[in-house]
Amino acid sequence: MEIKVWDNEDVYEVMVVFENEFDRDEFVAQFPKWVKVYASVLSSNGVAKPIANFRVVLAANRVVGQVNEAGLKRVAKFKDVFAKLQNEKG
Repeated sequence: MEIKVWDNEDVYEVMVVFENEFDRDEFVAQFPKWVKVYASVLSSNGVAKPIANFRVVLAANRVVGQVNEAGLKRVAKFKDVFAKLQNEKG
C-alpha cells in the first residue's frame, strides 16, 4: 500500500494505491459514506492500479463562505478512521 497526502489550506487529499481491488474495496468500506472515500483506478503507462481517493476543498467560496465546516468534519472523520486502520495493521 502506497499513501500520498496533499495537505494545504485550500485542499486536503489522500490517495492510497493498492495491489488489488479486494484490499481497496475493503479499505473504502471502513469509512461512512458521508466521508466520501471513493474507489477508483489509476492508469499510468498502460498499467492500472486500484486506488482509494479522498478529496476535500477547504478554500472559502460563495457556497461555504469563510469555512467549509462540512469539509472539516469529513477530514476529521477520515483522519480518525484512517488512524484506527493504521493502528490495527501495526
